Amino acid sequence: MDNQFNTITAQGKDFIDENTDTSALGDFIRPRGWMHFEGPVKVNFEETLYYAEYNNRGLGANFNARVNWKGYYKIDRSIAMKFTI
Repeated sequence: MDNQFNTITAQGKDFIDENTDTSALGDFIRPRGWMHFEGPVKVNFEETLYYAEYNNRGLGANFNARVNWKGYYKIDRSIAMKFTI
């Protein structure tokens, strides 16, 4: 989306086990993650999520400054293949 460099956007998912394959990430991607979400039920999403990255490319794909959450993974090809058809 044009001119959204000052806005953090998220990819909505309909199902808990949906995934996105290889992405080209721009340098506007913030490696530290997103702000804490507080819904009607207090849940520590950093403890319950499964968020994995594989084969991302681009200036925003620097994994060195990523979050250190229990459910965050940088996966290899053998694990990524379990998510493909």
